[in-house]
Amino acid sequence: MRDAILYSEQDDLEIEFNASPSVTRRSPEGLRGIMEWELDVAAGVKQDVSLDFALIWPSGFVLRKDVPNQNCLR
Repeated sequence: MRDAILYSEQDDLEIEFNASPSVTRRSPEGLRGIMEWELDVAAGVKQDVSLDFALIWPSGFVLRKDVPNQNCLR
């Protein structure tokens, strides 16, 4: 299974994540923000995959969404 996740292009903004089951590959073929899982799931069987993440940035900085097509730290 392949899925896209958040990633930051700014050093001050960190993104931490936990996945269950564990991710098999991060950034396959150099694709930033992509994770892959190799799952052995039989036909008709349900497999849950969970992904939690947290955004961490320095105190005093504001994560802004009002700038078109980009996230900015100020």
